[in-house]
Amino acid sequence: VADSVAFAGHPYALDPDGTEAALGALDSAAVRRYADAHLVSSRLLVVVVGNVARPAVEAAVRRTFGRLPRGAYAWALPPAAPSQARDLARRGAATMLQRPFATNYVLGVFQGPPASSRDVPAFRVATALYGARLHQAVREQRGLSYAAYAPFLDRGVTGAMMYMSTTQPRTALGLAREQLAALRAPSEAGGSLRFFTDQFVGDYLAGNMTSAAQADFLARAELYEGDFRRATRAMDALRGVTPGDVRAAAQRYLTRPHFVYLGDTTRVDRKAFAEF
Repeated sequence: VADSVAFAGHPYALDPDGTEAALGALDSAAVRRYADAHLVSSRLLVVVVGNVARPAVEAAVRRTFGRLPRGAYAWALPPAAPSQARDLARRGAATMLQRPFATNYVLGVFQGPPASSRDVPAFRVATALYGARLHQAVREQRGLSYAAYAPFLDRGVTGAMMYMSTTQPRTALGLAREQLAALRAPSEAGGSLRFFTDQFVGDYLAGNMTSAAQADFLARAELYEGDFRRATRAMDALRGVTPGDVRAAAQRYLTRPHFVYLGDTTRVDRKAFAEF
């Protein structure tokens, strides 16, 4: 629901897995037309991580993928979110859906810069820091949620989310807003940020230890930044983020999320979302 409303009119509004109606309308002819148009080598990026010589890889690719039709596809980063989605977010938009749940679910989508932007490292760190503060304030200190976090959306046009499940949405939203305000304020000490960033980089490296994760990491660098070699410099960019960079990224991008609320709509009013 969040993607469909926060990115209305944008490719990110679509679910790559499809919908029940779309899948039900497919037939063999439609699948064949799609295969003929899209299974072409110009749409293919091959990344290999492992103990294998380049000539062996090239020979294997020529025997397999190299036999596909070339096609005329040209990769480009997706466009920014359409203006109507940004306008909705600026007005503190919230999509509220009544559901008979024992708890309530709050998800806010922040629209970030293109993945090629120089703001991305600071935005990534700011999002991680906000997620840590949100978890601490909402779950650890007050027990208002089983899950409170803020994941970074690593895609062609980046983004972030803030997510909470809670029986006290008004109180939890107030705490989430306070943590965001603190992040935008000029109070983050350089030493504590460096400690947090070192931990963040350590976790990030640990998450990319497998060959599959490294292949994904290299592919993203090639697609998003035009050069897979830039993947090796990503950690230096994160370590170079300053408190001022974090504050600027929070002030520019962690603002006016588009909210989706599922649960008891009588427990919170729209003003609580608009106050963000």
